[in-house]
Amino acid sequence: SKKAVELDDPLAEAHRSLAFDELWGNWDFTVGEKEFRRGIELNPRDPLAHVWFANAFAGPGWYSICMREMNRAQELDPAAPVVLAGKGQLLINMGQSEQGIEMLKQVERTDPDFPAPHRYLANQYFALRKYPDFLIEYQKQAELTRDPVLEAITAAASEGFSRDGERGLLERLYAVQHKYSTAGSFAGAYLARTCVRMGKKDEALQLLRADYASHNPEFLMIRADLILNELKDDPAYRELVKNLRVPAPESFPAAFLPDQNGKNAEPKAR
Repeated sequence: SKKAVELDDPLAEAHRSLAFDELWGNWDFTVGEKEFRRGIELNPRDPLAHVWFANAFAGPGWYSICMREMNRAQELDPAAPVVLAGKGQLLINMGQSEQGIEMLKQVERTDPDFPAPHRYLANQYFALRKYPDFLIEYQKQAELTRDPVLEAITAAASEGFSRDGERGLLERLYAVQHKYSTAGSFAGAYLARTCVRMGKKDEALQLLRADYASHNPEFLMIRADLILNELKDDPAYRELVKNLRVPAPESFPAAFLPDQNGKNAEPKAR
């Protein structure tokens, strides 16, 4: 992507791809913001640029800007499952749980083979302690992705819940997630969510530190995950978030911000 930008700067898609690589590969939010901005300036009618930006920057302080970008993506491509699923997840993270869940269910109805809404719903149902719904969505995600690790975790969690409700589910979930996390085939950030729910906050922080040190892309969920944010008062957690060096939203160009009437400003091409 960087080479494509060097060869053809006016190519909007190259800037969008480079922004994606810089954010999820290098964790460079400053360069990622710059490249997303350039890509959107060159082609403001590219829905993927808007939705990718919103997904990457979603987190405290950035939610209103990200929702503006997601709404723009939806205006450009109203039926795209990637847009609707992303918006549903963003609504949940912003505290509009019912609206977000309904949007994700809508995507499930129209695109039943698209895994993302099942993953988002599983995470939310776990946060809400709606464990039967969590298990249904987790199982569907495992089936659609054909992931044997998720299938094994789902089977263990289902067995534990049938045996001893929440306590049984968490015990079995922890045991199997820990096994696969130790083997390097399951992100520590997801096991950390289970640890927080079980009151194992020190272990959760240890797992997040390990994900940060190994540059695991799943670590980036730390900024928006509702369960992990229960650690927000811990200095070690705040330091981990700070280490991501996400720029302050005040640095976002005025042309990208809602105007004084609350409407979305259209980025102006240079």
